[in-house]
Amino acid sequence: MATIKSVAIIGAGPAGVIALDALAQEQAFDKIQLFERREKAGGVEIRSELNIKRHGKNSPFRHWKVVEQYIQGLVDRRGYPNLVSYNTTVELVHKDPHTSKWTLTLRKPLENGTEDRWWTESFDAVVVVATGHYSVPFIPSTPGFLRFLKTFPARYFIQRPGETQRHIAENV
Repeated sequence: MATIKSVAIIGAGPAGVIALDALAQEQAFDKIQLFERREKAGGVEIRSELNIKRHGKNSPFRHWKVVEQYIQGLVDRRGYPNLVSYNTTVELVHKDPHTSKWTLTLRKPLENGTEDRWWTESFDAVVVVATGHYSVPFIPSTPGFLRFLKTFPARYFIQRPGETQRHIAENV
């Protein structure tokens, strides 16, 4: 097996940023690059205006801003900003059968707002795919949760734009 000297991480949510921190502390890699499609780290803790408008800014849990700031702060405190490419979408991940390297096809909007820059980068390994695209949040079985949702609908934050409380309740 070939030595892994370059790794890619996709997604700057909690899992992606923790993976970045752990790998960087190992000091075993020549290149670590994290790709995030949004403008900052935070994952689902980055609230959209749609969710704030719909559900308000308050929550019975640890405030989302605290969690978002912790995640972004980890990148900043540890000196990792140069290891993160923000506003960059990973369009395709492909393993070359001849070299066993992973090639990422990447896209980033240009400043003119009408065009995108496309390019590829190769890595020995894609360590973490922490995008959250295909995950359904785990909501533990909690007595009274459905009653809570119906009684206090504004107290429950929906993570994805367009998702309704009815959808969440039906899937609990």
